[in-house]
Amino acid sequence: MRVTRSEEHKKCPGGLSLGIRKLKWLFLASGLLLLAACVSAPTTSRRPVELDVKPAHASFALEGRLAVRHAGDGYSANFNWVQSSEEYSIQLWGPLGQGRTLIEGNASLIEITTADGLKHSDDHPERLMQRWLGWSIPLEIFKFWIQGRPGPQSSFAVSGTVPRDETGSFEQLNWRITPSRYRVISDTWMPMKTVATREDFKITLIIRKAEFGKF
Repeated sequence: MRVTRSEEHKKCPGGLSLGIRKLKWLFLASGLLLLAACVSAPTTSRRPVELDVKPAHASFALEGRLAVRHAGDGYSANFNWVQSSEEYSIQLWGPLGQGRTLIEGNASLIEITTADGLKHSDDHPERLMQRWLGWSIPLEIFKFWIQGRPGPQSSFAVSGTVPRDETGSFEQLNWRITPSRYRVISDTWMPMKTVATREDFKITLIIRKAEFGKF
């Protein structure tokens, strides 16, 4: 027997068309849920610097090389930096140990012993460094920067994600700090290269060896 279209709809009143509409709504709802999940998913697994789990170490020993560029002039040296809480001892020397300079101090006093053995002291580290070295860095906060972290003394701005992001950097006290070449040392992400720039001044530190603990 031949079944007409009207008779077919009578046998299944709205069944087929209703089922198709339900499927369409189901696919649409699933698509919207998937889209929402994609939009809300984080785009990176790296932590911004202000959310990093581990704070900077108070004591460390670093060995490496630094290079300074300022107003067209350049200077490079090997360095050994020992930090013990607030006290620091930094040795600088050129090829074959020539021109050895010792920088020692704490939060209230700095003393520089030049290659000729003369000692010079001041209560302003940057002023004394500028006078006897021809360049200076903010030592009180640089101990944080060299670990890839901003210091807690003042506000900062982050560009990219730090640490572990080779393109990340942050700005503090009108300096731009770009740490890179991270390695895990004593369960801590440590940048083996740090570049600090301010106007026409640039200092690059390459670390060959790093230790954390009490010194």
